[in-house]
Amino acid sequence: MSKASLHWQYALAKSELRICAKLRRNLSRAMTNYNKAKAAYVRCTTGQKPLRKRQADFTTWVCGIPCGVVIETCQPSRSENWGRPDNREPDQPEEVEFALLSQDGYEAVWLERKMDDDDRRQVEAECFYHRGFDCV
Repeated sequence: MSKASLHWQYALAKSELRICAKLRRNLSRAMTNYNKAKAAYVRCTTGQKPLRKRQADFTTWVCGIPCGVVIETCQPSRSENWGRPDNREPDQPEEVEFALLSQDGYEAVWLERKMDDDDRRQVEAECFYHRGFDCV
């Protein structure tokens, strides 16, 4: 949608909310429409991507806060111990990428910034356990 049409929808939702507040009817529905129109308009003007709900692979606690975890990639460590000793490749380290979700299912970047090393190790171990790998 264009910026002008989103602005128009935002203005209509704002006036609908004002009227419903005066009549004291359908205020909840009007507030929902207003919030959706405002969010769409703000995303359009600031260039933000719309929030997307995701399904967590498992739930855990980080810094005492319950959250969901989506496993992006999970590779256990690999060792290439074949051939002559001077031709061996170094061991590949384990690799885990994950995203933390709020309880509503939206990405919680603020919680990832709040994580310390112990929390990160715990979530990585849970990722390996969830995928069925016997490491960490």
